Amino acid sequence: MYNSSESGYTDFLTYNIADERFEEIYYLNKFIDIMRDINNVDVLYEEMKTVFDSKEEYLEKKYKWIRDDFSNINPNYSGKASEIIREKAIELFGNYENWVAAYNENQNKFTFVPAHEVEILRIKKSQENIKPKPALNMTEEEVLNSSWGEPDDINVDYYTWGTTEQWVYSSRGYIYFENGVVTAIQER
Repeated sequence: MYNSSESGYTDFLTYNIADERFEEIYYLNKFIDIMRDINNVDVLYEEMKTVFDSKEEYLEKKYKWIRDDFSNINPNYSGKASEIIREKAIELFGNYENWVAAYNENQNKFTFVPAHEVEILRIKKSQENIKPKPALNMTEEEVLNSSWGEPDDINVDYYTWGTTEQWVYSSRGYIYFENGVVTAIQER
């Protein structure tokens, strides 16, 4: 992937951090890579033919992969070589609308983000992925959404005043509930 401290880079959170110039450089590099694949399809098949049952199967998959790569290029791109890119995309997708649909579907996976917004997104994403440890007074639902998640086994006792449960986590320990609320945690 193209990397320049002056223009932008790809973040491991699937954001392209970019100034205005990077987006054009990215699209041009992506197009060059796609054209290299298209122009070397026979050579690449020779290297991969042991993996596929037939050349037709290989070509079907290869052109699907090429279309997938093309779905990273914005159909509204109007910079350098945009007419050539558009012509090739229409040839590969059958029409402009199919390219737009593939691009729009791909936007859930890949986005350009201005550099000044990246740290905010990193913090937000890391907070979404952090689950709390189980704690006293949590409900069963809160424990299920905690870092311990689903138990390996549940032992339930019924009494006239309510229920007690022991949730067994083979590698972590035990969580005890009375009437659906955590009353004790035993870690291994």
